[in-house]
Amino acid sequence: MHRLDKKENEAEENKRILSEWNKRQIRNTYKFTSKIVDNEKFLYFAYGSNMLVEKLKSRCDSGKKITPSENSQHMIREHVFGFYKKSKDGSGKGDIKKTGKFDDKVYGVLFSIDKNQKIRLDQAEGLGYGYEEKSIVVIDEKTGEEKDAKTYFAQNHYSGLTPYDWYKRQTVQGAKDNDLPEKYIEKIEAVPSKSDDDDERRRREERYFK
Repeated sequence: MHRLDKKENEAEENKRILSEWNKRQIRNTYKFTSKIVDNEKFLYFAYGSNMLVEKLKSRCDSGKKITPSENSQHMIREHVFGFYKKSKDGSGKGDIKKTGKFDDKVYGVLFSIDKNQKIRLDQAEGLGYGYEEKSIVVIDEKTGEEKDAKTYFAQNHYSGLTPYDWYKRQTVQGAKDNDLPEKYIEKIEAVPSKSDDDDERRRREERYFK
């Protein structure tokens, strides 16, 4: 009996050891996989209508906002924001222009997105069809922390363009939702806008509003 009990105890101990080993293997695999996942993401800086988190996620559902430090915002320097990009219908879309002036700032929202979904964002933004991509340095205004990111800008800049009401409203709503500076938002709100005669498009775009 004692010999049988000893074998049973040894069997139980071996099961326990094997179980612990399996758990360690799972944890190590998870850590390794997490590192791979981290390497398969890119950072995107949104400054126009894509500041609406719901709209960005409708294009890239893996998108996650990277929150700035407390009472701060993400921004880029030496650029200004405006509705300088000319759409096919002649309306203005959000754009940034490089000025080279240190005090010029564009505020926005920083997102982490799976690399395999970048093509969706490229298509939605019209990469190669009016917009180009560039690498930028996004700064946490309060801490000064810098992050490398991607964003889009117009191939050609036009002055005097008027955005549609819904597009301007999306930009303003996104800015408010993400607590951008009030004076910055007021400048966007002060830009004239116009109604969109395409009722289907207007209704589709207005679904993001609360």
